[in-house]
Amino acid sequence: TTTTLNVRASPSLAGTLLGTQPTGALGTIIGGPLWADSFWWWQIDYDAAPDGWSAEDFLSKVIPAITPTPSISVSATSVAAGTPVTVTVANGPSNPTDWVGLYLASAPDASWLDWQYLNGAKAVPATGLAAATLTFSMPAISGTYQFRFFASNSYTRLAVSPPVTVTGTVPPADTTPPLRSNGSP
Repeated sequence: TTTTLNVRASPSLAGTLLGTQPTGALGTIIGGPLWADSFWWWQIDYDAAPDGWSAEDFLSKVIPAITPTPSISVSATSVAAGTPVTVTVANGPSNPTDWVGLYLASAPDASWLDWQYLNGAKAVPATGLAAATLTFSMPAISGTYQFRFFASNSYTRLAVSPPVTVTGTVPPADTTPPLRSNGSP
């Protein structure tokens, strides 16, 4: 409301006065508009009683801010073992310690395989970020993995990526020392 506002039982100046609403009172329109006594009238379910009909000239429209939902996406959903995958995070709460973890899809939240803060490092950034592009190397073992976006060094999940299927395996590094000829005996 823009001023102390009368709330009436019917849409008319002659309607029974049910009470008043203070300046700034909020509510939801549930009926109207109806024209009577040189006013457009709206039936309103106010956040605090009384509820009823009020004249439009003394109302103001309030559109609540819509907070975007945090999201996480991946550059590929099927990759070879050991391949880098780009992870894009958007609409985060901008806490410095928001983080993304790489998980086997069936793993509990406390069992991450790798993780990064939104600055791409394991060191806490000076300021929080709402969005980031991170790169993770996928595991060397085939399976279904996912990335999870968490708030403030916690396991409060903000978003989960589509599954990423890893195929094949990365062969282990050859640790056998090379043979060297020392000459003939």
